[in-house]
Amino acid sequence: MFSPLPALSPRLEAVLAAAGRCGVLADICADHALVALAAVARGTAMLAIAVESRSAPLLLASRNLALSRLSGRVLLVRGSGLAPVRRADVIVIAGVGGDLAAQLLDAGGAGGGFANRVVVQPNRHSREVRSWARGAGFHVVEERAVAEGGQLHLVLSFERRGGDDPAYGARPDQAELLLGPLLLARGAAADPASRLFLRRELPRLRALSERRPDLACAAAVLEELFGG
Repeated sequence: MFSPLPALSPRLEAVLAAAGRCGVLADICADHALVALAAVARGTAMLAIAVESRSAPLLLASRNLALSRLSGRVLLVRGSGLAPVRRADVIVIAGVGGDLAAQLLDAGGAGGGFANRVVVQPNRHSREVRSWARGAGFHVVEERAVAEGGQLHLVLSFERRGGDDPAYGARPDQAELLLGPLLLARGAAADPASRLFLRRELPRLRALSERRPDLACAAAVLEELFGG
């Protein structure tokens, strides 16, 4: 008897929505492979490649693939980063640190014509992802926070475009890289989860700036947006 796949969490629903429609989706550090499977099952991707290096998640992903009956259109690969992927229109990396995501994207050649869209849901270190994107010729096209289980998760979307990224320049560079140029541009007018994310960053940055003067400008930007 056919068993349905587990539902996507709000965080992963946001990741899938950010990926949009594409021919081939590559889900890196895929864990249970639910994003890749949902993309194909819902018709937003024609094909998907799910890459995972760890044994336990790989076993769960294999079970989910069997349940989905999509083995002809979803390829599950044991490997590291983008190494097993030869082609993809969209790259998704969710649930890992932004520093690791940036390393994987850089090592895998994502900036050299590999994909047109990159979606990252970093657990932390979103600045590293934005820095990678600017250096690799990707413009930030969407930034939002998603509430799940009492936590707020960022979902960042980038597209390959020529020239300088016009999202940057309205505020100090360090503040925009750390907090997100689009999030800051919306400020108090952002959606509730994104607004709450920025508000929560203010006391954290105030405390950190006592020993990290380079973060003071980001705290000042938030104080301007939300008041001292």
